[in-house]
Amino acid sequence: MNTLNQRRYIREVFIGFWILLLPFFLFFHKAFGDGDTIVIFGRTIYHGFDSKETFMWYFLIKSVAVLSLLTWFITTNYRWKYFILVPLMVYFYTLIKVFEFIPILRVNLELKAFIITIMILFVITISDTYYFQKRRFIKLKLKGIELNKEFYKKVKTRKEQIEKLEKQLSPKAYYYELCKSKQLLGSAINKPKSESYIFSNWKKLFDILICTLLMLMAPIYFIYELIPDGAQSYPLLGLTIDARGFTDVSIFIWYISSKLCLIIPLCIWYITCRHWWRYAILSPIILFTYQLWGSYQNVSKEIDNYEYFRALPTILVLVVLLIFISNKIKYKARILDFYDNLSHEIELLLKKLNKEESDKIKTKYGFGIVRGNKKSSKKSTIYLKNLNEMKKELLKHLDQTN
Repeated sequence: MNTLNQRRYIREVFIGFWILLLPFFLFFHKAFGDGDTIVIFGRTIYHGFDSKETFMWYFLIKSVAVLSLLTWFITTNYRWKYFILVPLMVYFYTLIKVFEFIPILRVNLELKAFIITIMILFVITISDTYYFQKRRFIKLKLKGIELNKEFYKKVKTRKEQIEKLEKQLSPKAYYYELCKSKQLLGSAINKPKSESYIFSNWKKLFDILICTLLMLMAPIYFIYELIPDGAQSYPLLGLTIDARGFTDVSIFIWYISSKLCLIIPLCIWYITCRHWWRYAILSPIILFTYQLWGSYQNVSKEIDNYEYFRALPTILVLVVLLIFISNKIKYKARILDFYDNLSHEIELLLKKLNKEESDKIKTKYGFGIVRGNKKSSKKSTIYLKNLNEMKKELLKHLDQTN
């Protein structure tokens, strides 16, 4: 469990369940009661909300949004990923403004919140470039999921056979056995890439659409600033909007826009995500969609609470699905470890063999020939022939373990 792929597997299982359970942190605001003050470092400060429960509700909404978008940013490799910083900046900015009751932030609050947000996003970008970029290669994915427990058992038996052969065979013969195993595993692991769900000629247009939507998150979120306080109805974009049980229209629009500015990025994340744990993203999408739908119902003091219970059955299904997929991925991680160990052992063995012997082996079995080189089509044919023979021999070894 200490190998690279096993560590990657554990990390991705954590990410999957982190995304799945993250929105339920919102429910923790129920643990706080009434009171218009909060104690920070032994000092009692008036927080300005109706109660501590309301304050924590507002704080957790912003925090969950920030953590969700931040997780998306550090786990994706797309070129347009930096547009995710737009909604992330919005939620960081509004999260900092929650603490306007702190004396040091009261003067020039908007400017200080903006500066702090820019500094935080700069640190996140640097950390992503020099730390997370090395750890988010999509090696464990649903493609090739046929590398299941049964196949792993065959590979494990073959691994034990190879360990015994090391003492019985000459270095050249042992090298050949290692290469047979590596070539077959490589063909099973590295499946040809299937055509993307988006046609290649539409790819750029799709990327532009994503960037546009992410850029629009800022104006959509702050659209409630255009509505005067206290208005019970307001014409907006040709429609007359009522308060629908909220204090006024501006609060209703703020509630709607804050949900939309999180649901839209989450949907983009789900559509474009290539990780095996992508189904976990459905958890916050479902929960926030229920809350958005709840805003059009009769608003009560318990808004944002009953939606947890409505979403719970679906979330439980997602938990079971994630456990099932993670169990499948576990065996793929172990097979990848075996494949990487084979590659490393082949490299070490080649160093032990003198150059003349290793060149003879490469020439005989076709290793080192560049595939797709039209000038060496004859050598490529020999390579493919030898490769197929190796696969057949290794398949015989694997079939004997049934």
